[in-house]
Amino acid sequence: MAIADAAERVRELLGGNAVVSNRAAHPACSGLVAAGEFAGEGTVIVADPDPDGLLGAMKAAGVVYDGLDQDADVLDGGRAGQTAERLTPNALLLTRAMASLPPFDAARPQVSEEAKGKLFADFVAMVGGDPEARARLERGVEAYEAGVAEARRLAATVQEILPGVVIVDVTASPRFDLGTLAAAMEARPGVVVTVQKKSFGPIAANHGGVQFSLAVVKARQAEVNLQEMLPAGFTSSLEAGVISNTTFLLHVSQKVWVELILPALWGRFYSSTA
Repeated sequence: MAIADAAERVRELLGGNAVVSNRAAHPACSGLVAAGEFAGEGTVIVADPDPDGLLGAMKAAGVVYDGLDQDADVLDGGRAGQTAERLTPNALLLTRAMASLPPFDAARPQVSEEAKGKLFADFVAMVGGDPEARARLERGVEAYEAGVAEARRLAATVQEILPGVVIVDVTASPRFDLGTLAAAMEARPGVVVTVQKKSFGPIAANHGGVQFSLAVVKARQAEVNLQEMLPAGFTSSLEAGVISNTTFLLHVSQKVWVELILPALWGRFYSSTA
C-alpha cells in the first residue's frame, strides 16, 4: 500500500504530468520520457547515479543514439546479462570503462562520486561525437581486462550452499569485473540464486563493512521473488540494511542475511529438494 499511496501523492502533485508505471511496461527509466522532453534551458533533471539513470537523463535532455532504450533495459538488470550480444558498442564501452572507477569509500565518498561524474560526462561527450572523450573511456578498458582475469579466478572459488544457491566471498579480493563473475556463477548447472559477499557497496559502508548481494538468474526470475524473503511491508533503506527495487535483486547487511535471508533460502530451496 505504501507504493500505491506514494504513487497517488505524485499524481496529486503533478497531475497530468505524472507518469506512474511498472517494470513490465517500462523496464528502464528512459522509457518514461520522450527524447528531448526536458531539454529546456534552466531545467534540472534528477536521476539515479547509475548507467540506467544516466541514459534516462540523456534521453530527457535530447542526447540519444540508436539502441539507447534497449541498453537502458539491459543496464538496469543483472550484471550477467550485460554482454556484447545484448548491448550496443556504446553501452559496452561504458560498462567496461566503469571498471576503472575507484571503489566506494564511506570516509571519502566524493572520490568515487567525482570519478563517476567525470566518466558519465565523457560518455555523454562521446555520444555527441567527441573523440577525446572516447579515448579516455577506452583507456578504462585496460582496467576492465585486469578485472576479467580476477573474476575468472574468483569463479573457481564459488561454493554451492543449497541446491540452486551459490555464493562467492570477494571481501578480500582486488578489483574484479562483476559481469564476468556473475555470468560464471549463473552458468553453473542448476543455479537459481547467486550470492556475493562483498566488502564494498552502500550497505557495506554503513553496516560494518559487509554486504550480501543476491540475484535470481534470468530464466527463473518469474518464479523466484527475493522480496518475499523479507517481512511484509519491509523498508528498502540503508538504515534497515536492505536495498531492493526489483524482485530479482537484493542487497542486505550481514545481520539481515543471517537472521532473515539465509533461513528463508533454506526454507525455499532445501525443503523443496528434501
